[in-house]
Amino acid sequence: MVISAIKYFVLLFLLSINLSAQSISVLASVDSSDYLVGDYINYTLEVRAEKNIQIFTPFIRDSLKKFEIIKELHSQSFEKDGIKSSNFEYVISFYDSASVTIPPIAIRYKIQGSDEEKIALSNPVTFTVHTVQVEQQADIKDVKDPLTIP
Repeated sequence: MVISAIKYFVLLFLLSINLSAQSISVLASVDSSDYLVGDYINYTLEVRAEKNIQIFTPFIRDSLKKFEIIKELHSQSFEKDGIKSSNFEYVISFYDSASVTIPPIAIRYKIQGSDEEKIALSNPVTFTVHTVQVEQQADIKDVKDPLTIP
């Protein structure tokens, strides 16, 4: 009984040595938590991975169907202490007042020496979009005073 338990723990130990997980993380963020309808929202995906991991540019148009994608900025990549960081930045807009959640975005990656593509998911991002407050009882005013030409 004791010998079979020792064999089991030795086998478990040997299997755990051979398994090594590749380190990759994806962080999604926006620059504020409150916006007005139609405001530009700066959405950033920051991917950190070991240098032997190849990261593919995410295709976010399918994930952000409710949003208007104004601009896709150039990605920035840099390496420090064997960790490769890639920032993917987007300018998006939302045209309704609500509490909005951007769903997790799938980042495809491939480990060097392997043909298998894997996926890492970002965190969901939640923020609020408000309408412009209007006083119903106030008089109608011009946006700007009329200019007079001398």
